[in-house]
Amino acid sequence: MNYRVVQRVLFRMQFDHRFAARVIAGECDAVAAFGDVEWSLFEKVDPRAVAADKNNRRRTQCLGNILKEFVLSATMADRQGHSLGKGFFSSTEFHDAIMRDESLPLAFVSFSARQLDSMELPATRLLLKLEGAMALHRRELPKMREGLRGPGVILDGSARLGEFPDGTAAWAAALKISLEAAIKIPADQVQTQVPAPPTGDEASEKLLLRKCETPSAFTFPEVSIEVLEPGVALLLTRTQGGLPASDFDAFSKDLGAEPAVLRSFVDSLLEEGILRRY
Repeated sequence: MNYRVVQRVLFRMQFDHRFAARVIAGECDAVAAFGDVEWSLFEKVDPRAVAADKNNRRRTQCLGNILKEFVLSATMADRQGHSLGKGFFSSTEFHDAIMRDESLPLAFVSFSARQLDSMELPATRLLLKLEGAMALHRRELPKMREGLRGPGVILDGSARLGEFPDGTAAWAAALKISLEAAIKIPADQVQTQVPAPPTGDEASEKLLLRKCETPSAFTFPEVSIEVLEPGVALLLTRTQGGLPASDFDAFSKDLGAEPAVLRSFVDSLLEEGILRRY
């Protein structure tokens, strides 16, 4: 018996009653992986019993856990008359994530982004892009770089760069502060209480996303955000693929800085853990 397939199909059935009915009727692709033993477990099951969820507690709890990583996006969507995550448990993204043993929060980002593409909700879309980048970075494992010409420096695995419309970080921070202070802002007063959301017409800003230390190996790290000055952004962008020490002098000219100044600044980034040596 393929216990993993059975477990994952059953989990999907518990969250999506229409899917449960199709499985038991033998009308979906999921049953293609069933043998006679697996099928015998499902053929006499009442789909209403499998998908029973009094007061939607199971779905509500699961969605609530996911939304903890997307508080700003969900809040802004609610202010704009949209319930972020509605329909997620019947989506392709949800079902594929379960069968492939992939992250539900990242599947949620893909699902929500697809929904928002057809809606005039640019503020929610921008916050989802930001919080989605943070969710991805929490789960990213350090990449092994091969063929680097050393010695040199490279962006540490705890750091990630992102590009967003100018003012995104300040706007998101103001929204977060308003939520933490439990200030309830009516939808028609949002722009008078916090900075107006970037429109996308402004110049872009480069953000540094950094993982913070976690108190437990069983929790995902928090991610901090920092707006980078243009010169720092150029340096960190260059180090993503590795910056050999032999190229420091030439690169310092590109930055318009003295080689000694660049080396001193690189040393400070190494001390902070933003860069590492190779």
